[in-house]
Amino acid sequence: MKIRTKLKYFCSKCKCVKRNNFYRIYCSNKKHKQTQK
Repeated sequence: MKIRTKLKYFCSKCKCVKRNNFYRIYCSNKKHKQTQK
């Protein structure tokens, strides 16, 4: 999981979800997981 200030989509399967005031990107490729602080 990478923590970034700016999120970006790496592929078309990446999905952005907001939980507990955090934006997260989930994907079938585990390398694409990100969180925004």
